[in-house]
Amino acid sequence: MSTPLRIVMACDEAGVPYKEAIKATLSTNPLVAEIIDVGVHSSSDKTAYAHPAVEGATLIREGKADRGLFICGTGLGVAIAANKVPGIRAVTAHDPFSVERSILSNDAQVLCMGQRVIGVELAKKLVGDWLNYRFDPKSASAAKIQAITDYEIQFRDNPHDATFFTNRAITRIKLAKWADVEHDARAAIDIYGLKNPTALKSYFYLAQALLSLQRPQEAHDVASEAYKRSLAAKNAQSENLSDIVLRAKQHIWAARETSRVRELNETLGAVEALVEADVTRALAELQGRLDRGEIGEIGFGEDQRALREDAELKVHNLREAFRIASKGEVQTRVVPDHLVDGITFEIMHDPVITPSGASFDRIPITKYVEKAGVDPLTRAPMTVKDLRNNYALKAACEEFLTHNGWAVDW
Repeated sequence: MSTPLRIVMACDEAGVPYKEAIKATLSTNPLVAEIIDVGVHSSSDKTAYAHPAVEGATLIREGKADRGLFICGTGLGVAIAANKVPGIRAVTAHDPFSVERSILSNDAQVLCMGQRVIGVELAKKLVGDWLNYRFDPKSASAAKIQAITDYEIQFRDNPHDATFFTNRAITRIKLAKWADVEHDARAAIDIYGLKNPTALKSYFYLAQALLSLQRPQEAHDVASEAYKRSLAAKNAQSENLSDIVLRAKQHIWAARETSRVRELNETLGAVEALVEADVTRALAELQGRLDRGEIGEIGFGEDQRALREDAELKVHNLREAFRIASKGEVQTRVVPDHLVDGITFEIMHDPVITPSGASFDRIPITKYVEKAGVDPLTRAPMTVKDLRNNYALKAACEEFLTHNGWAVDW
């Protein structure tokens, strides 16, 4: 009998019923040593097929699984996604001969099927046959497989392909692998060159990663510098970078506020420390479940976010309770009207002034003028060139945000 295999299963919403039906059959098959289900787990889960497919293929690449069975509506999307993982050969097959040759001729680690293409009983039979096949490294097909591998290595190891790093960063953002996102973004920036406008998207990814890694000051510095360059280049990343600047300021303020509040009230500081200890312990347990293969990367990311959001809510409620107890009421926090953009109704980050004397945040007013060609108040004709920096108001906004980081979400 052939050696039992570790099978990783993945699907999107269109493949959940077949995945569950085939998984039940595989659970009693002696040729299956282990089943690793990376999701999705519900037909109502709208996660794009690329994410579970890449997660499953990555487990095979890392040696944590031997083969993969991926299912979507047609079996095509999951195959395309899985093939983006270096070293993975994924095929779509719905007939006995193709399933057989996928192993004997192509040494494909991943079999993909479409729930809308094949009947479930035939799918079960083909999967059962598939488990029996083994590739012969001495066969005539071995040289062809090696040729594929050689081409892959040639493209993968090209140190001057920035697109590879930016595309991989996008996937890793979806999986919340922020340390890896930072690595890929920096690699792309190094290849593009620090002042190349093409690198601005990578700067955006880098700033996102730094924020998620709890390094807000670095994120602010990266995003601020990139924002200035994006404006000079009239790049589409200006809006994204502007948002990151505001978010980073909020995080910086939150850290300072935490320190200040804890210094004012030792009891509150002690209780918040207990909340932090609980979430740290819960995150460590969650990481252990991921390492043991009990949950997939997507589920890990969702649970990780939920734990952190719950901890943030607890800290918020604690501070409100202590505020009420110490002062008798909750103070109302108000953003001065002159700091609020009249288009988005959010506090301004980079205010400019129009010929009529009104100030707006640069991104929304630029979009408006480019589309309408008139002043939003007087309706007089104007262009983007008519906008002027409002340095005094910008300084006022920055000063207010320095002491009132909550205003970013006002």
